[in-house]
Parts: sequence; C-alpha cells; structure tokens
Amino acid sequence: MLTVLLAVLAAAINALSSVLQRIANRREARTDESRATALLHLLRQPVWLLGIGAIVVSFVLQAAALSMGEVSVVQPLMALELPVTLLLASRVFRRSLGGRDWAAIVAMAAGMALFLFSLQPGGGHPGKVGGLGWALGAGLSALTVVVLFVAGQLVGSARGAALFGIGSGVCFALTAVFMSATLAEGLTWSILARWETYLVPVAGIAAMVLLQLGLQAGTLVAVQPGVTLADPVVAILLGVTMFAEQVRGGGWIVLEIAAAAGVAWGTFTLSRSDVASEVGSSGQEPDIGLGEDRRPDGPRSAG
Repeated sequence: MLTVLLAVLAAAINALSSVLQRIANRREARTDESRATALLHLLRQPVWLLGIGAIVVSFVLQAAALSMGEVSVVQPLMALELPVTLLLASRVFRRSLGGRDWAAIVAMAAGMALFLFSLQPGGGHPGKVGGLGWALGAGLSALTVVVLFVAGQLVGSARGAALFGIGSGVCFALTAVFMSATLAEGLTWSILARWETYLVPVAGIAAMVLLQLGLQAGTLVAVQPGVTLADPVVAILLGVTMFAEQVRGGGWIVLEIAAAAGVAWGTFTLSRSDVASEVGSSGQEPDIGLGEDRRPDGPRSAG
C-alpha cells in the first residue's frame, strides 16, 4: 500500500511540475526574445523554480516507491500524471473540463485500478539480473529507442512526433528499471558501486530530449499517448522478463486487456482535450499569486 501511495504522490507532483513550468514558459512565449534570454528570465521566476523543485521531489518519491515495490506496479501508476495534470490545469488556466474529459479521467483511474488488481504483480529480484538478461532486456529496449529516433527524424510531422513520444516512454521505463536495480539492496553507499546507478540519469535525459523533439515535431495530441502508454507497457515487460516479477494469467488476462483498453482510451481522449491544448499553447497568464515580476504583454528588451 505504501508503494502505491508513493507512486501516486510522485505522479501528482510531476503533474504539478508540468503546470508550474507551463505557467512560466507561457510568460516568456509572449515576448520576442531569444530562447537563451527567455531561459535566463525563467531562472528568475519563482513559479518555474518551484516546478523544477517539484521534479526533484517527484523523482525522490518514485525512487522510494521503486525501492519498496515492483516496477510493474510503480510505472503504471505514474501514468496517472496525465489526468492529474488536466485537473490542475483546468483550475489554474480557468478552463472547464467537458463530460468526455471527466469520462476519460474516470476511465483512466478505474482502468488502472482494475488493471493492477487483475495483474497483481509480485516478487522479482531486480538486483540479481545477469549480463545476458540486461543485454536482452535493456539492450533491446535501447536499440528500439534508437530505431524510433531515426525513424522519427526521417518521417517528420505528426508521425515523427508520435515515434519520439513512444521512444520517450521507453526511456522513462528504462529509467525506472535502472533505478529499481540500483535500489535493490536499499539506499546505501553500495549504490555508487552499481553500474545501473549511472545509467539512471542517462536514460532520464534521453527521455526528456525525445519528449522535447516530439513536441517540436508535432502536437501534444501526437506525443502524449506514446509517452503515457509505452512507459508502463515496457516497464511491465522488463519487470517480468528481467526481474522475474510474477503476474496473473489465465482468465485474468481478459480483465487485464479490458482495463488496459480503458486506460488507453482515456489517454487518447485526454490528450485531445481543450485543457491539454491550453497547457501546450500560449495564452492569458493565470494569476496564482506567487509574486513574479509582472511585465507588459508586448515585446521587451533583453536584460
């Protein structure tokens, strides 16, 4: 139960970080300054710094969850970041959620609960994976990311954005897998001697780079489903094949498929929500009372 609570909190704080960073970026998007100058202004915005701090808190909570439970439990719950982001954004940006949005949120929450109940992951030994296991599991996943990256560069447009999104989701799953192996023996100095420790930031940075490439190539509608769905799917596959985590089969597979379909429908629906578009576009800045440096809406000079 504690693992579930920590994972849900990590997802919620990640969602808060997304909204806070979007508030800050919307203010800079309304100017004609260079990206470098806009970044310097972001560093002076308390709301942006809070967003970055929230990422750190979320990372710590996710790590704590992975140190106590299976990657097959934690990563699916991290997908709940999407509905929480929209719930927060609807309040901050003063946009109402429609009936379809609420149905999608319920579908994701209920679907995830049913999916994990049916799957019932357990066991596993993330600290006892041999070289061959890592080569087949993480190696093939990394190769898949490279293929998706190259294909995304070649096709361009919305299809490329979707491929970058899937690649980002795979990298997020790899980040969790490396983190789980790193913390298999607990948070001790021994983690500095594990090679998996040093691949956690590598996979995490790759995930963020691919996400940004996807958003530059297309819209949130094209990118978000791949990120949200590829992460738990790959994490579960690696958890079962590499860490020997046990999941229920037999007749439970029917419920698992139905629940997964509900989560997938909710993900695609929420990615097309008007509120999701609000998070992904510039517009009227919300007043959240953090005492930022208020500037005119028009162009401004550097410095």
